Amino acid sequence: MKKAYCKTALTKFFNDFKDFVSLHRKILILYVILCVILIPISWQQDVYDWYFVVGKLVSEGKNVYEPLNVQAIIKRGDTGQWGYPPLFLPLFSFSYIVSAVINLPFHVVCKSLVAFVNVLVAMELEKIAKSSRVVALYLFNPLILVSTIMQGFFDVLVIFFILLALKSLNKTSSAAYMGLSSLCKQTAWPLIPFFVVLNLNIKWFFFFLSLVVAGLLPFLMLNFQAVMEAVVIQHQARIGISPWSTIVKFASISGPLIQWLNICVATTQLVLIVLLAVTVRGKLKSSNSLDKTKIFEYFLLYELVSLTFVYLVVPPVPHFLSYLLVPTILLMATHPEFKYPYIFLSITGYVVFTMDQGLRHTVFHYNVWAGPIYLGYYHLELLVWIVGACLSLIMYTSFFFTFYKVWRRDTQ
Repeated sequence: MKKAYCKTALTKFFNDFKDFVSLHRKILILYVILCVILIPISWQQDVYDWYFVVGKLVSEGKNVYEPLNVQAIIKRGDTGQWGYPPLFLPLFSFSYIVSAVINLPFHVVCKSLVAFVNVLVAMELEKIAKSSRVVALYLFNPLILVSTIMQGFFDVLVIFFILLALKSLNKTSSAAYMGLSSLCKQTAWPLIPFFVVLNLNIKWFFFFLSLVVAGLLPFLMLNFQAVMEAVVIQHQARIGISPWSTIVKFASISGPLIQWLNICVATTQLVLIVLLAVTVRGKLKSSNSLDKTKIFEYFLLYELVSLTFVYLVVPPVPHFLSYLLVPTILLMATHPEFKYPYIFLSITGYVVFTMDQGLRHTVFHYNVWAGPIYLGYYHLELLVWIVGACLSLIMYTSFFFTFYKVWRRDTQ
């Protein structure tokens, strides 16, 4: 029976994909042309050195959660220890093997996978919004272009699973999609309470927890302490990397005290996002007309608060901005007012991604470790902060004003 179900699901997926390609042939051809131009000439050299070595070691059966001390990635300024959940690892290993077999640069293969996932996200967006214009709004958005096919971040896979979880919110399958997103990257973790409180049943939570444990278990059995330190404790500073690390730096905190502070901050953040999720559940339950649009509205508001203010992740740490883009596009299909947050989000995301990641990692054909170029980021760091802060204020104001305008109209 499971075999028949999988076969039916795959057949449906391929038919849907074939129809999508046929319907949007011109847009997809233009997107492919952009990929062919931009993918070979742009990548984050130091980041992709790391991905390459991690993919190579995974394909050799080595545990990347232990300090690797490989020269190719020590220049990043850390031990090379993998600091994320494990679901990205097969993609890096696959990219390494394919690049070796067909003799293509690693980053070309890896970013081609990212571009393909982008197309899948666009396909799902069209299904949910029931509007063909969302395809171009997503694929050609400057924030998506610079973060995926230029800089090659795999956050788009996390976004894809979150989108599927939203699509099947009241079904057990949403637990599977949130489990997969949680196994990709820690950026999905603050969003888990939203889905948990809207699916208050043992079956949903058991299915979600079983999938997450099953994904982590092989690595936990190899070295429990190393995985917990790398995935949970070490990454706590990265979740709020700029504000939190700045506070620690100015306070001159070091030693075991940092670990305890990280745990205290993580606990406080968890309590706050659970309270936020419970509040959102109450608002949704009291809504006169609970439909998909209303759920998207509250999910976007939950993302805005949890991923920015609670987790202290504000530009110029721009990865989270791409998470806001998908629900914003979905809401544009029913509320034209969200075009203004979409515009400001796109501009802010593109500028801070280019200034922060572009200067720090050197995206195009420069030697990332050349002194004048690499030092340039630190010389311009204050400017990056000022520009990012100003654009962020405009962006957040546009979001909250739009929410106020839409909800005021709904109550009239």
